[in-house]
Amino acid sequence: MTKLFFDVFPSLQVDGDMKKLLTEAEVTKVGMNRDKDHLRVYLNSTRLIHKNDIYQLEKAIEGQIFKGKQMDVKVIEKYQLSEQYTPEKLLDLYKDSILEELKNYSLMEYNLLRTAKMEFTSEKHMILTLENTIIAQTRSHEIVEFLEKVICERCGLNLSIELAYEEPKESKHKKNSELQIQFEIHNIMKKVNIRNDDGEMVPAVSDEGAAEDGSVATTTSGGSGVDDKNRSNCKKSCKLFGWCRKKCRQFGKFGSCCAQKWRRWSEERVPQKVRRWREKIGQSRCYLWT
Repeated sequence: MTKLFFDVFPSLQVDGDMKKLLTEAEVTKVGMNRDKDHLRVYLNSTRLIHKNDIYQLEKAIEGQIFKGKQMDVKVIEKYQLSEQYTPEKLLDLYKDSILEELKNYSLMEYNLLRTAKMEFTSEKHMILTLENTIIAQTRSHEIVEFLEKVICERCGLNLSIELAYEEPKESKHKKNSELQIQFEIHNIMKKVNIRNDDGEMVPAVSDEGAAEDGSVATTTSGGSGVDDKNRSNCKKSCKLFGWCRKKCRQFGKFGSCCAQKWRRWSEERVPQKVRRWREKIGQSRCYLWT
C-alpha cells in the first residue's frame, strides 16, 4: 500500500522546489533493521529529483524525525517517467545527478565517466567511449552496470550500452611539466663549465642557447639539414665550441661535427646528475639534449 510522502512524514519541514516534488511523490515501503539504527525509505515519483536533493532529504529526516537518536536514513528512489523521456534526453537532464552519485561511490569511476564520450546510435543503443588505460579497462564494466542500474532499473527505460576505447590525449599539464624540466636543466647547465680544445674553460650553455621566436632547434647526428658548404664551415669552426654553436645557429641547425663533439664533451665533463636528467627527458625539442 502506497502513501503520499507527507502522510508518512507529516512533521518534516522542507523548503522550495523540493517540497513541491515531495508533495507528488509516494512512499511504497519503509523498512528498519533489527538494531533500529538503519531506516530505508522507498520513494516513487513521476518527476526527477537530483541526487543532492535526495542526500539533503536523508539528512532532514535524520535531524528532524530522529533528532537525538543514532539513525542512518537511506532514501531509495524510483521514477515512473512519461513516454516523452528517452535515454538520451534523460542523460541530458540527469547526468549531473548521476555523476554526483557516482562520485560518492567511487572517485576513480567518477573521473572516468566525467571524461567519457556518450554517443547514441539509436534510441536504445549508446556507445560509451573511455580513454584506453588500464584503469578504464578494469573499471569500465562497473560503470556500465551503474548506468544500467540508474537508467533501466531506477528510471524504467531500455538502454543497451556498448564500450569503446580511444587513445588518451596528451594533457596540457604534462606538456608544461616537460618544458619546465627543460628550463630547469638549461639553468643548471649555465653554471657548468667545460674545457674546449684549447684548454680554456667555457660555459657549457650560454644565454643564447634558445633559438629565435621561443622555439628550440633540434640536434642531429649525420644529416643536419645544412648544405655541404655550411657543414664544411662548421667543421672549421669547431675549435671554439661556443663560437661554433653561435655560427651554426646562423646556418639553421647544428652541424654533425658539433653534435658529435657536444655528446663527447657531455659524457666526459658534464656531471652524472645532469646526464641522468638528459636521459630522462629523452626525445626533447631542445638541441642541447638530443
